[in-house]
Amino acid sequence: PVIFVSVTTSNCYIYVTDTADTSEHGHTAEYLTDVASTAISSCTQQFNCHVGSFVTDIAANVAKMRRQFQECKDLDIVTYGCSAHLFNLLAKNVEVKGVKDNIGHIVKYFRNTHMSVA
Repeated sequence: PVIFVSVTTSNCYIYVTDTADTSEHGHTAEYLTDVASTAISSCTQQFNCHVGSFVTDIAANVAKMRRQFQECKDLDIVTYGCSAHLFNLLAKNVEVKGVKDNIGHIVKYFRNTHMSVA
């Protein structure tokens, strides 16, 4: 129920900007959109910057929230689900010899590398 907000700069510095306890709220796409919008506004004001993207987990409610952001014409922002989380789920279902180890390396790479490359 805790949302962690951080900013990664173009120089690969990471700053924690906020945490939020959401345990008293239903995690609907609409509520999460409000939380994300507030976090984006806060980062924009606090760091005097343009937020170009954000990463979330891959749950269905969060995927809906990302779609809502993509449909918003007022925002120039890229949203995507966490690659490490996706690969971790995939690794649990893969039983092909030699493939699981490679997926493990990919999961560790994405988990340890939070800077997106365009």
